[in-house]
Amino acid sequence: MNDEIQDLIAEIRKYDPNYIPKSVGKYLLVELQSRHLDHQIKYKKRPKYKHRFA
Repeated sequence: MNDEIQDLIAEIRKYDPNYIPKSVGKYLLVELQSRHLDHQIKYKKRPKYKHRFA
């Protein structure tokens, strides 16, 4: 279990070197997805998300 947590923290730090985990668990997966998305938007690998209302 701890190995998985360390791996997730290492992945997050690829996108945000100053990251300090506040807690562990599912929260880390959400953080990783968030940082990865921010990184892709920042470096123009993905267009900004546009809210669309029907």
